[in-house]
Amino acid sequence: MLFNKKAQTQHVWKWLVYIPLTAVVVFIITYIPSVVLGNAAKTDQLENIVFSERIYNKMSIYDPLLFRTYPGHTCKQGCFDQKFITNSFDNSGSAREMGFKLIFDNKEIFFNRDFYDDAVVLAPVRYDLFIEQRPVFVVDTGDIENLEIVQVYSGREQKFE
Repeated sequence: MLFNKKAQTQHVWKWLVYIPLTAVVVFIITYIPSVVLGNAAKTDQLENIVFSERIYNKMSIYDPLLFRTYPGHTCKQGCFDQKFITNSFDNSGSAREMGFKLIFDNKEIFFNRDFYDDAVVLAPVRYDLFIEQRPVFVVDTGDIENLEIVQVYSGREQKFE
């Protein structure tokens, strides 16, 4: 059977509409869930909170007799030095590289200083930057001072080889 000209043009117009519409629907079905799930699975803020708590607890006084840590209580002598911070933290198992700076009593201590110095400059664009201040009770002097924690995280996960 032969189709007349009108039937052939209707057939062509039908496919000119349905093919792009199908492409749009497939794009929506594949792209939107990946965007929603990708944003929902970000753990940047959670990593920041957990690491801030670790730093805060490491800076706190530990009583070996009672096996107890006193959060928010610190000392100026043995609790805040570069060797203690370097020995207390390890970033080798983390999926993202990080560095931090602690400021306490006008003294600065760094963890992973090379990375921190490079990343803090590019923090809003390429790296995640978190700044937090917490009051701590200094047992040596009986004063309340601020502990400032400045953390910088790499924006993407490292590839393990």
